Amino acid sequence: IGLRGEVLPGGDYSLGEEGEIRTYFLVGSDDLTISTDSHLTIYSGIVFKLGKWSSITVNGVLRVLGLEGSEVVFTSVNDDDYGEVLAESTGSPSSGDWDYIKLDGSDDSLLEDVIIRYGGDNTASLWIRNSDMTLERVLVEHSRLRGIYVDRGSPVIRMSEVRDSGGDGVYVYSYYGDAHPVFEGVKLLSNGEDGLEVNANGSMGGFYVEFLDGEVSFNGRDGIFCSKNGRVKVSGVRFYDNGRYPLVGVLSGLGEGNEFIG
Repeated sequence: IGLRGEVLPGGDYSLGEEGEIRTYFLVGSDDLTISTDSHLTIYSGIVFKLGKWSSITVNGVLRVLGLEGSEVVFTSVNDDDYGEVLAESTGSPSSGDWDYIKLDGSDDSLLEDVIIRYGGDNTASLWIRNSDMTLERVLVEHSRLRGIYVDRGSPVIRMSEVRDSGGDGVYVYSYYGDAHPVFEGVKLLSNGEDGLEVNANGSMGGFYVEFLDGEVSFNGRDGIFCSKNGRVKVSGVRFYDNGRYPLVGVLSGLGEGNEFIG
């Protein structure tokens, strides 16, 4: 099913139902926009395939409810590993084949059991802006730039993995306020630059990041890098064989149970 320049106006929408497997695609510069007063729910078995310059922008509420073994997938139009093989496919996906999923402002958005592949041509594959949303069991891989960009807000990300990004696995930015992103049980593996970079340029108040019970390994630069006024609380994290240092910058707290190897 092709979605070409679609804008969902106010209302409640859903894609998929129990047992259904269906492929939606956006090609060229086609985008999908969910407007401020819209709610879109996507159920397990749905595959989105996006072409060059395509993106999904969520100004309303997006709830993606995959299941273990039947995840919702957002990937390249050239990726034949998931969903329908499209006529537009070259069969050779690569990082940056599409732009991003941008979730802007809603705290009620939710991603569960989701796979995001071969995006990040612009900013990051997954761009979370001014949102306190929740992500659980989300895999982001093969991004051209960053895997996830947290642009202010206090999202909670659990039991997820970001790997093989060309830039940072996760980049967290805050300019002001008391934002408090939490990463719990998250793995940041084999990203080209830092596993996690925290930039709180000019941030005042109680801004800090918690990174708990996860792993940060095989990243090309630093495991966790804090620039400017960035602060990170780290506890129960395994650091292994990052390119320079496991931790750089100002920490708000180095808790117990961390393991440093290589």
